[in-house]
Amino acid sequence: MTSGIPYPKERLAFLTATVPAPLGTAAWTSEVIAYQVRARGVEVNYQHVSHMRAGRRDNPSVVLLAAVAEVFGVPVDYFFDAARADRIEKQLASLSRMRDAGVQCLAVRGALGDVADSENGLRAARAAELTTVVTVSGYTAHEDFTSAAPVVTSLGDAHEPGNVLADPFDVRPDGTVRLPHLERLLAAAQR
Repeated sequence: MTSGIPYPKERLAFLTATVPAPLGTAAWTSEVIAYQVRARGVEVNYQHVSHMRAGRRDNPSVVLLAAVAEVFGVPVDYFFDAARADRIEKQLASLSRMRDAGVQCLAVRGALGDVADSENGLRAARAAELTTVVTVSGYTAHEDFTSAAPVVTSLGDAHEPGNVLADPFDVRPDGTVRLPHLERLLAAAQR
């Protein structure tokens, strides 16, 4: 190994084992990864990806790594920051276990202890193909939750209803997210 990024082989192995392969493909092959990267406008062939996966290429360009990160739904610093990679791997592993257990919907709450990872938590949930409801806080209201459905200020209750910030699946929680809302969300998301 040269003086490239640490653990690219291990990071790619984890992602390919944990993140579901795209629809219509059985697994994350080097060909599938290369195709997905090229679809994002970055030229790469399957041999280059294969060398990265085998540890023979440990110094890919930041542009290539950014595209690979986007393919797997993780931030690019996953490849550079060991502490961040550890948190993301724990999130992805948890989501993988939930998916394997048949979980179909997930609510993600942005809380003070998770400020740095709430947007990443949503990215990981989407990568695990989980329909996701996000409750924002004052700390996370500025983050990009556009792939969530819906985004609310809280799940709400009779004494303190939540406000709907985004509702792309027209779930209409009307202040309190209840089981019928989640059932409508799952039905709409599966169409």
